[in-house]
Amino acid sequence: MEVLHQLFIYSKLNLVEKTVWYKRPWLWAVLLAFLHFFFAIAYASVTPYRTPGATNGFFLPDIGAPDERAHANNIRFIIETGQLPVMDPSAPGVRENYQSHQMPLYYWVNAKLAQVFGLADVETQAFGRFARTLNALSGAGAVAFVFASVWVMAGALRPAIGAAGFIALLPMNLFLSGAVTNDPFLIFFCSGSIFFLAKQMTLGWTWRESIWLGLFVGSAFMTKSHGLLLFPLVPLAWVLTPKERKGKVTSPLLAIALLSLVALPGVSHNVRNYNELLPQIVFTEVFPPNYGPERFESPLRVTRWLSALVDSTVDSSTGAFGYFDIHYEARIPDWVASVTLLLSAFGLCRLIKDCHSRFLIVSTVFVGLCVAGYLAFNMKYAQPQARYLFPALPCVAIAVGYGLLVFPRRSLEVGLAALLYLNITTLPWLDEQFKRRVTLGAEWIREGVAEERKLD
Repeated sequence: MEVLHQLFIYSKLNLVEKTVWYKRPWLWAVLLAFLHFFFAIAYASVTPYRTPGATNGFFLPDIGAPDERAHANNIRFIIETGQLPVMDPSAPGVRENYQSHQMPLYYWVNAKLAQVFGLADVETQAFGRFARTLNALSGAGAVAFVFASVWVMAGALRPAIGAAGFIALLPMNLFLSGAVTNDPFLIFFCSGSIFFLAKQMTLGWTWRESIWLGLFVGSAFMTKSHGLLLFPLVPLAWVLTPKERKGKVTSPLLAIALLSLVALPGVSHNVRNYNELLPQIVFTEVFPPNYGPERFESPLRVTRWLSALVDSTVDSSTGAFGYFDIHYEARIPDWVASVTLLLSAFGLCRLIKDCHSRFLIVSTVFVGLCVAGYLAFNMKYAQPQARYLFPALPCVAIAVGYGLLVFPRRSLEVGLAALLYLNITTLPWLDEQFKRRVTLGAEWIREGVAEERKLD
């Protein structure tokens, strides 16, 4: 209750209205982007890098962020060989390189920059700090794009701050921005793509903006296959744009041509090495599906599967840390998810009221495609991790920002203060959780039982 009382006092200040920055919106974008960068680095500082530990009765060679070890191994492969990694089910050590099927842009950028700065050894803590800092910068860029998207559509500060503040201070997004993984790069390119779509649908299509749109959409695909879901949004957005803002058909065609050109190396790499646009067959060989058709034979089984999927998705949307073994109390993600859904629902209505229903269709299609892909993947694999939905996070954040327009004026300050408080209290708790797992792993190594308890 004391925390709620303090939040109420804070909201009475009504800082957004009274600040001298009120007439300088770009300063708010910089501030929120910096806050994201600062907290992402803070999360990185408490998350072990290339450090063994123990959890749930198993010994892990890396107890930190999910899949971070395999992502770093991809970067090491490029540094050492100058070539892109290829997944080979028969190769020794395939479990150390299980991310080698991923699209190459994130790993190539990290490898080249690491060589420039003399940080070619991915085993060192210095490389970990470097790669995590790059992702923190990517996350900050995504925050700025979300702010700009709402500003260009609404021309109002409060929804722009609300949208950017939501994506900037969501704990799970911060944790990803403080890890070595391709997710922050993908979210950055998705945020940029959504911004250039929103800008052109609002202000009109131009060659310059279409060039940027094509580059960002193509780069999203070159970062992770989820980026493919952005491709149909380009022609759809142009078709839905009012006639007086469409300009010439050459603008969307230019964007399509550029995104195709940017994506071409990734497509060529996959076809040459896997004979597929996306390496689905080889992925299935390395990772046989967890579920078979019998899982969905009856309505009861489907209901149980869907209920478990929703519960885990809600839990991990706010924060399921480490190898998804460090969880908040259930009431925290439940509250965050409930408020997010409520604000998003009102935000959709406000977007329609403000004559942005055409953009709403585009963003809803993208969210729908992300959800459909998520459901399809979880029908084969037990991977109910909300981060797979985070490419759509910019669209959700925009809806949240617009939803704030329906609520009392101080709701923005209360919401931002609550997220700040959640992160400030999460960091020491997370630090303690990781230290406990690292200490237990060290004890197992001394006792000589680590190898027999190693997770296969």
